[in-house]
Amino acid sequence: MRNDSHVEPFSRDKLFLSIHDSLKHRKTATVDATELTGTVLNKVLTITTTPELDTTVIAKICHKTLKDFDKTASTHYAAFHL
Repeated sequence: MRNDSHVEPFSRDKLFLSIHDSLKHRKTATVDATELTGTVLNKVLTITTTPELDTTVIAKICHKTLKDFDKTASTHYAAFHL
């Protein structure tokens, strides 16, 4: 079994930038990314009871949220984060 775990503090800005990058094709990318970042964070907070959360869980929630909002953005996000 490989143990390559690395713990780092959560960064809302990093999440925002990854979402914004996936929404660059939209004229309202900044506003949309701001709202979607909040949505993703709310979803993450409802499923976690521990202070640590695997980044793959956050990425899957983000991908699903983007998929429901904009299929092109979700495809772009998946290419770089899943």
